[in-house]
Amino acid sequence: NQNQDQNQDQDQNQDQDQNKDEQENQQDKQDKQDQKEKEQKQQQGGLSDASAQQILKAMEDKENGTRQKVELMKQNEEKRANRRTTAKPW
Repeated sequence: NQNQDQNQDQDQNQDQDQNKDEQENQQDKQDKQDQKEKEQKQQQGGLSDASAQQILKAMEDKENGTRQKVELMKQNEEKRANRRTTAKPW
């Protein structure tokens, strides 16, 4: 009887081990699948169209601001240059 109990315990332990292995394999498969999806998203650029549009708009706004600053600086420089030439020559 004791032998039978031990055998049953061993069988149960083997079943549990097998289940554990199957679960780990399942988890590994899932991890690999997740990794593949991540890599595919990264290859696509990883940005949604909306995000890309927002970034593009922000960059354009900044560029326009910079252009205006440069234009103002040029105008101020011209004014200064004009003032210099009208100084009295003595």
